[in-house]
Amino acid sequence: MGSLDLPERYNVGADLLHRNLKTRASKVAIHSATSDVTHGDLCELACGAAHTLMDLGVRREERVLLVAYDSPGWVASFLGAIWMGAVPVPVNPLLQRSEDYDHYLDDSLARVIVVDGATEEKVTAAAQRAATKPVVLRTEQIAPGPDVPVAPTRKDDMAFWLYSSGSTGKPKAVVHLQHDIPYTCVTYGEQVLGITERDITFSTTGLFHAYGFGNNLTLPYWVGASTVLHAGRSTPATALDTIEKRRPTLFFSAPTLYNAILNFEGSKNRDLTSIRHCVAAAEALPAEVWRRWKEAFGLTILDGVGSTEMLHIYCSNRLDDVRPGSSGKPVPGYELKILDEAGKPIPTGASGDPTVKGGSALTRH
Repeated sequence: MGSLDLPERYNVGADLLHRNLKTRASKVAIHSATSDVTHGDLCELACGAAHTLMDLGVRREERVLLVAYDSPGWVASFLGAIWMGAVPVPVNPLLQRSEDYDHYLDDSLARVIVVDGATEEKVTAAAQRAATKPVVLRTEQIAPGPDVPVAPTRKDDMAFWLYSSGSTGKPKAVVHLQHDIPYTCVTYGEQVLGITERDITFSTTGLFHAYGFGNNLTLPYWVGASTVLHAGRSTPATALDTIEKRRPTLFFSAPTLYNAILNFEGSKNRDLTSIRHCVAAAEALPAEVWRRWKEAFGLTILDGVGSTEMLHIYCSNRLDDVRPGSSGKPVPGYELKILDEAGKPIPTGASGDPTVKGGSALTRH
């Protein structure tokens, strides 16, 4: 799989920030509608978030629910929470009803909820109903702060939760450990995607989602790349405008939006020349969409399969080995099998259920 030699005492929040301070502190980490934030600025903002959470009484391994649109404050809150030993829990900010958040509060027992101006009203109402009466903190209240001691977490300690889609009932918490993020960065990020510090990433899938979280936070920060954050739901128009304005080199989206962009009036005349690779996940990419994208823009889409439970993509096409309509081969470090109902391997060409093993797999909650 490559080298992943982590010390026993390891804090991934501090690592993703500290690794870019020595030589990239003045380099832009985040391009957003509100501001551009350097890696140095982001570290100070995360320290401010950590101080704020500690001042609110949050203790080690207590949960911090994160219900906000993508922004520097979102990133700082997430990494700052891990830095000081808490466990951030991002959830979908697009849910319409206040009641939709009751389950997340009851399940996580969050002490603090981080919101923004777009989510504050509906989430505050849910907080008032919650038995734990969590404090509501706006991302706009988080200011840069001085350095804070890094929580002495271990590489196998709990780091953050994500929630499953809830397709078979209420969404279920997926618990990830401190070492899970580095594992995906070394396996998929370095060995398949080939991401470097020269890249600028743009993902139409938000940070609360495992796919978008890797695309626009963990993979780029691991190597010191820059990211482009778009607050709100992405459409063909917003995606194309952002690409032309921010000039990303890596574009991540879902097959549905790739198809919608192709069908959007005037899309084939838009300038996508900054992009060197495109990536698709979250659903199957039809071969026809792959071919049309290639014809329209001259760009290859690397189709892959990932899951919240495995944190990111564990099976993918390669630039030198692309088969349209196929999800490719296992990412280095992952073992993938197709089994029948009895749990036995199936013959080539038969259908069955995939099972995957790898170092980023969830811990049960």
